[in-house]
Amino acid sequence: MREITMYCSGRDQDVRVILTDVPNHDGQATIFDMDVVCLEIGESCTGALCPVCALPPDAIDAKLAKLGLRPEVHKKIMAKCDGCDRETEHVMSSGGYVSCTECKTTRRWQVA
Repeated sequence: MREITMYCSGRDQDVRVILTDVPNHDGQATIFDMDVVCLEIGESCTGALCPVCALPPDAIDAKLAKLGLRPEVHKKIMAKCDGCDRETEHVMSSGGYVSCTECKTTRRWQVA
């Protein structure tokens, strides 16, 4: 991962973004593809889609939580993970998603 600055037309200013090397599984081999994640998603954003990432704010927040970025804004809970099949710490993101801190499995949070 590396951090760079990009211009955001929605905020009319430069914002910090992370460029990640995310493995893309196409059924045969692992292909690494770059993913752009805005670090400044929040109240100052004006649209339904981020002009930098081309994703809704909730999806960006879920990626930030899954990557362990901006931990100060994400609540942590203990829950059973669908990926690990164990009780692990999960990070909550806006939009009602939780990500396992160990295996990175993300799912919609449903209160039982």
